[in-house]
Amino acid sequence: MPASETDVINEYDPELCVTAGELRAAGATGIPDEVPDCAWVPRLSLLFVDVEIDRSHDVAATGTLKASSTIRVLSPWRWIEATVTFDNPKGDAP
Repeated sequence: MPASETDVINEYDPELCVTAGELRAAGATGIPDEVPDCAWVPRLSLLFVDVEIDRSHDVAATGTLKASSTIRVLSPWRWIEATVTFDNPKGDAP
């Protein structure tokens, strides 16, 4: 069951969360290199500041609005990191 906006989001839900990879693909910069593309945060954790609208083109004619913004991430990135060790059942050296 998807979390509501008032719940703490502990599991990834594509409707309520955004990944670092999605933000990078959209042109976001400044996400630390050690944050993998699969890392995610709730969309409500994104704060858009210093928004600047490009008024040099005709929005009505193009149907697009050009803007730039700084995005602050207000909660920690979440991802799973695991170390897995496989035992050799025959006891042979790998």
